[in-house]
Amino acid sequence: MSYAWKTGHPKPKEVDAETFGLALENINEKFERVIPQKVVDTARNPRSPIHACFNWNDKVMAESARRQRARQLIGSLVFVKIEVPNTKPLEVRAFHSLREAPYNRRSYLPVARIMTSKDLKASLLGDAAKSLEEFLLRFQGIIAVASPATTHVHEAIDAIRDHVKKLEWEAARRAPRKEHGDDNRTTPVA
Repeated sequence: MSYAWKTGHPKPKEVDAETFGLALENINEKFERVIPQKVVDTARNPRSPIHACFNWNDKVMAESARRQRARQLIGSLVFVKIEVPNTKPLEVRAFHSLREAPYNRRSYLPVARIMTSKDLKASLLGDAAKSLEEFLLRFQGIIAVASPATTHVHEAIDAIRDHVKKLEWEAARRAPRKEHGDDNRTTPVA
């Protein structure tokens, strides 16, 4: 798979998506996660392949604006997947923002890592269901009047929630159990 900039998003002129994606891979390998500050710190070096993505004149762009620019670029980076017959090539975000232990704060993780971890996958699907619910709440009046398809959206949200519960239950079953008495033992709840 190769990297590309997401369709419909502004494409930075300063660097191609493949170069930016490989830089994020290097940051992820070095720090086991990607956060906007690490992207900015890496780009600060004039020899960095992503240096040109940022304006380094502090009178024009402050450090917080550079972090925001890093977030925008990370969110715009996608993989172009193999074409499915009779459809456009699918775009899949290359990195997703998730809360991960032991850091207990959000960072960007490669989609390949997320898909190989039941806990991370459950977290991502939980975020997706929450986003769908927020979308429905925001536009419920318009959707109800314009389209009877809202029941399908609710069904999709319920299916995602059910899958997340299953992944969480499986994770709880794998968690180490305490050995100090019956009342302290952790048992997965279905």
